[in-house]
Amino acid sequence: MHGVKPAKANRPKLPHQRGFFTGLKRRGRLQYLRLLRSKGAPQQIARGFAIGTWVEFIVFPTLGAAFVLLWPLNWLLRGNLAASFIAFVLWKMVLWAFIWPNIQIGHWLLGTHQVVEKVPKAELKGWAAKLAFVKTQGLAFFVGSTVTGLVAAAIGYFLVLTVLKAYHDRRERRRHAMLVKRHDASLRGR
Repeated sequence: MHGVKPAKANRPKLPHQRGFFTGLKRRGRLQYLRLLRSKGAPQQIARGFAIGTWVEFIVFPTLGAAFVLLWPLNWLLRGNLAASFIAFVLWKMVLWAFIWPNIQIGHWLLGTHQVVEKVPKAELKGWAAKLAFVKTQGLAFFVGSTVTGLVAAAIGYFLVLTVLKAYHDRRERRRHAMLVKRHDASLRGR
């Protein structure tokens, strides 16, 4: 039976053959593990995650000032820059869902009480139309994004801090159990 290839089902898939969602799941797990294993105190990492969250919320209406804001804010508030980048990238995927609520919250906070209907994409084609939209809705969008960003950052801070503390405690218990086991084994060996 020379030259017989194994059945297709038995062969592992190459990275370029995996599905889209499998790749997203793998990337998400990688970012999660990077966040857990980041160097620094849990508070510092959680602070960095919160900074990245807030900056992602306010950067959309400020048209790309994220990288200019991330480093100085992390330096001033003693956050973790890697955690900020992770939060920034993760929130990029879901922030589109917050655009209209942010505009509505902004109008409510500014007292304009303007009800904004969803604008069809066809009306926002071209830079002139986008600029006109930013002129009319920009301040409300920025104010709403700032407030919802602060709320999301606070939730993210406490969530990441809780997860990191639990992870570090579990890791420390395992390390301690392994050291006790080694110590007991060395005592028996004498």
